[in-house]
Amino acid sequence: MEYLTFGLITLLVIFGAFMQSLIGLGYVLLVAPFLVLYDPNFVPVPMLLCGLFLPLLMVWRDHRSIDFRGVKLAICGRVLGNLIAVWLITIISRNSFMLVFGVLVIIAVILSVSNLKFRPTVVSVTIAGLFSGIMGTLAGLGGQPMAIVYQNEKGSVIRGTLSGFSILGTVLSLLFLEVAGRFTLNDLKLFSYMVPGIVAGFYLSKYAISFVDKGYIRKAMLGVSFLLTIS
Repeated sequence: MEYLTFGLITLLVIFGAFMQSLIGLGYVLLVAPFLVLYDPNFVPVPMLLCGLFLPLLMVWRDHRSIDFRGVKLAICGRVLGNLIAVWLITIISRNSFMLVFGVLVIIAVILSVSNLKFRPTVVSVTIAGLFSGIMGTLAGLGGQPMAIVYQNEKGSVIRGTLSGFSILGTVLSLLFLEVAGRFTLNDLKLFSYMVPGIVAGFYLSKYAISFVDKGYIRKAMLGVSFLLTIS
């Protein structure tokens, strides 16, 4: 990878990690559509590895605010979603997969800008987990369904709960992809390119959290989705 390309990727990753560290989601939505144009192999495994590493940092920071009951319910739904996604990924070609990825990005953006309002109940969280399993395993976009359910909670609850769920859900997705033979050493190499930017974005977010938590977290979510809509 050329130095200029690596620098541009790192700047993009820093911005994506910064936004996710503030609002609990956004990294894959902001980063994946651009990286997949450079190299389609950035999806799904390298993005899933990012979806494990960054939330680990966030849980370390926001672990006191995690809704553990909601995480347990969502994981139950995600297991079924993972099974559906692995079945799909084994029967479609690479070209078809890129089409599916594009459709899932559009769905994720629509979900993010929608006015759908749910509370984290047994049914809503379990269903969100199901769709997170499908979208997360296929494209690394597992955060949007859960964000819909938790969007009206406190900022620390959103970040902590989505990160806790993302860690467990991502581990499941990676295990299923390994069983399906879709996890390679090249995936680890591509992930390593993004690690410095993830750490930098997470570190920088601490200077903006207090501002976002003053009632601006939903607006920040909509802002991220707007950037994707016009990009």
